[in-house]
Amino acid sequence: MSAVVWGSPDARGIALGLEVTGTQAPVAYRIAFANHSATSQKLVLFATLDGRIRTRLVARQGTAEEVRPAIMPAVPISTRYAIEVELAPGETIVRDGVPASFDLVGDAIVFAVHGGVPALPAEIKSGEIAVQLPAHGTTLA
Repeated sequence: MSAVVWGSPDARGIALGLEVTGTQAPVAYRIAFANHSATSQKLVLFATLDGRIRTRLVARQGTAEEVRPAIMPAVPISTRYAIEVELAPGETIVRDGVPASFDLVGDAIVFAVHGGVPALPAEIKSGEIAVQLPAHGTTLA
C-alpha cells in the first residue's frame, strides 16, 4: 500500500496524485486532485465533447508504455457527457480509478496524467509508483 504520490502543480495550481491501495491482483488505485491556488478551479475529468480521455493511468516498463482511462462514467454513454468538479482553494478530491488491464507483467512504474488533449493541451502528471503488475487476465482496479 502507498500514500498519495503527488506530481508538481501546474500553472493554475492543480496537482495530480496517485495512490495504490492494494498490491494483490487486482491492484486497487485512486486518483487525487488538489487545488493549491487562491481561487476556485474547475476541472473536466472526463468528456465526450472532444473524444479524448482526459485522465489516464499509465504503466511503463523500460521503454514500453501502456495507457488506460482512469476516470470514466459508470455506464456506457452515447451522448455528450462530462464529469466536472470545482475545487475550492486548498481542496483535495479523491476518486476511485477505473479497472485497467495491462499487457505488461512484472516490475513497472505507474502514474496518472490529466490533460494532453486538444481541449486541455497542458498535461499534469502524478508522482510515479513502482509496482509489480499482475499476470495477464488480471486488472488494476
